[in-house]
Amino acid sequence: MAPIGHLVPCAFRQTTGDAIGGVQVASARRRGMTATTLLTLLLTAAACGPVADRQPRDLRVGYDSLDGSLKVWPPRGTLAGDPAATAAVTAAVRDWRSPVDDRAHLPTSGILWSGVVDGTPLALVAADVPGESSSWLLQLTRDGGRYVVSRATEYTDPGYLVYSDVLPVQFPDGRRYLTSGRVQRLLGPDGRALTSTDGLTEPVRVPACRAVPVTATLRATRSLPRGRAADRLLDLGTATTDPRYPLVRDETGAGRRALTGLDTCVLAASRARSAASPRRIATGTPHARCRNPGRWRSWPSARSARSRSAAATRPSWSS
Repeated sequence: MAPIGHLVPCAFRQTTGDAIGGVQVASARRRGMTATTLLTLLLTAAACGPVADRQPRDLRVGYDSLDGSLKVWPPRGTLAGDPAATAAVTAAVRDWRSPVDDRAHLPTSGILWSGVVDGTPLALVAADVPGESSSWLLQLTRDGGRYVVSRATEYTDPGYLVYSDVLPVQFPDGRRYLTSGRVQRLLGPDGRALTSTDGLTEPVRVPACRAVPVTATLRATRSLPRGRAADRLLDLGTATTDPRYPLVRDETGAGRRALTGLDTCVLAASRARSAASPRRIATGTPHARCRNPGRWRSWPSARSARSRSAAATRPSWSS
C-alpha cells in the first residue's frame, strides 16, 4: 500500500506546518473544516490511491524464513526469476481449492521451487490455507500455456510446511525430495547420499506400499548450534494418495520398527474408511501413531499382496 501522504488529495498538501498522524492539515483547517470531516476524508482517500497497490500480487518466490542469517527457503530453480512463470503459477494457486473448498491465502504462501525437470516446467508451492489452519504442498506442472495443480497434499504435523526441511515430490520416474537450505546431506532409503540441483534431488526408488527411511543431516544454525546428524523421516510409499502427506517424522525410529512388514496402502485405506471428517485428514493418517507404535494396525505385506491378487481375479457383479 502506498504511504498515506501519497493518498491525500492535493488540496491538503498546501500546509503551514501543523500535522495530524504525519499528514499536514493546516490549509484544510483554514477552510473551516472540522476534525471529524478531515478524518473522514483521510479514511476515504485510500479509495483514490494507486490502483496497482490494491491489485492481487503474485506469490513470493522463496519464503521469508531465516534461521539466523541463513535463508531457509531461498528462491530456487531456473524459472525462479521468470515473472511470466511466477504469474502463471500464482493464477493456478489462486484458482485452486482444497477438498472442502477452502482457498490458499496468497500473501502467506510462497513458491519454494520453480524450474524445469526432464523438459517439463515444475513449481512447488507452500500454500497457507487459513480456513483449515493448515499448510498444503502444491505441485504444479505446465499444461499448454498455463500451470495446473497436479498434486496437492496436506501437511498435518504441527506447524507450517515451511518449518520442514525435506519435502516429497512425486514424478513418473520416482520420488524426489526438495530440501531446505539447512540440509547439508540427505540419505535415501538405501543409505546412499543423494545428489541434488538447486535443492531438488535426483530420482529415488521408493516402494509403492512400504515405508522406507530418509535421513537428513542439518547444518549448524542459530536454532541448531550443533546441527543435527540424523533428522529421521519415513516415506510411506509412492502409492500414498492425495491429500495424504507421505513423509512423516520418526525421531526415535519407533515408526520404522512398527511398520516393518506392513502394507501402508492397506493401512491408509482402512484409516480412510474410519475417518469421520474430510477436513481433518490428520485423524486418518499415521503421523500421531508414529509416536505410539502399539496402536498401528495393518496387514503384512505378503498377505495383502495375495488379497489384491485374489481380488483382481474375483468376478465383479453388476445390477
